[in-house]
Amino acid sequence: MENYMGLTEEQAKENIKKYGFNEIKEKSVPIFVLFLQKFWGPIPWLLEFTGILTFLLKKYPDTVAIFVLLIFNGLVSFWHELSAQNALELLKKHLSIKAKVLRDGVWKEIDAKYITIDDIVLLQSGFAVPADVEILEGAISVDQSSITGESLPKSLKPKDIAYMGSFVVKGKAIGRVINIGEHTFFGKSAKLVQEAKTKTQLEVVVFELVKYLFLFGVFLIIILLGLSILRGFYLGDILPILVVMLLPIIPVALPAVFTLSTALGAKELAKNGVLITKLSAIESAASMDILCTDKTGTITKNKITVDKILPLGNFQEKDVICYAALASDPKQKDPIEEAIFNYLKDDCYKIEKEDFEAFDPSKKYSTAKIKKDNEEIYIFKGSPKVAPI
Repeated sequence: MENYMGLTEEQAKENIKKYGFNEIKEKSVPIFVLFLQKFWGPIPWLLEFTGILTFLLKKYPDTVAIFVLLIFNGLVSFWHELSAQNALELLKKHLSIKAKVLRDGVWKEIDAKYITIDDIVLLQSGFAVPADVEILEGAISVDQSSITGESLPKSLKPKDIAYMGSFVVKGKAIGRVINIGEHTFFGKSAKLVQEAKTKTQLEVVVFELVKYLFLFGVFLIIILLGLSILRGFYLGDILPILVVMLLPIIPVALPAVFTLSTALGAKELAKNGVLITKLSAIESAASMDILCTDKTGTITKNKITVDKILPLGNFQEKDVICYAALASDPKQKDPIEEAIFNYLKDDCYKIEKEDFEAFDPSKKYSTAKIKKDNEEIYIFKGSPKVAPI
């Protein structure tokens, strides 16, 4: 193993000034801006326009009712999103990632936020990869399901890249940080998601509904206006009446009904452990025809299971699974070995294990030496391509 020194604390501080913190920045919106946003958009504009119109026509009770609906609509949506944001922030604090880094020649455990370019980091079983890291020495297996959707671990050796967002399931390696934060592979993907802006289904439906109702109202007004002119009515007397006819066409209570129903839906989902950050997400989910999503860990459990065992020769199924368990380490978080232990029904631990060599990503196998019925048995578990037989 090479004698790495890593960065000094001063070099690390200079790099942080130059490259920034190792974090994916989210667009933070001040609370008062978040509140004002609830009164800016197609649906609020509809209510505001109607409220101003009724005020100009001196229909003050209608004006009050419309603005009460507008404020109610905004407050319910604002309060729900603020509560969801607070819950997410609390969750992030509890899930903060730690990393082992070499600073001034000494290994230290620090928050991954303070990892910087050219830091030397230690990657070992049970740790998350804190940034994009080039492997310098050692070998590890990483779970990249959050990035690629692949359940099986990927083996990495020197000169390979361990990407931020991966999880080390086996082995130990030393690596050099080459990308941090938004410049990592994971960070670039997250930025694309943040920049994606689409109209909600509610906005589309309400706009279509109001558009056709409004056009129908304008059509009636044009006919009535033409008839009034032909009959010699004074235009100043007929215009207020025509505007009043237009008001009932605008569905002012519709947004409030939608907001209340989605808020109740979000409350029910919260009881089942589903955190809704935006009420509009419920509307969009309820009206979709096709859902495109990653499979692994989202609609599946991201867990491998033993489905069928094919014993060869005189061996039976219970022999194969038992020997496989004896050549595995229950302390490791390897998905294949976890599947073996979950399938195991017999107690194989009564068999004496004299020697054990854990799975090595560079060798791609593990071995065990057991004693059964006064007979020494050597067990090999791994890739058939590298089987020592």
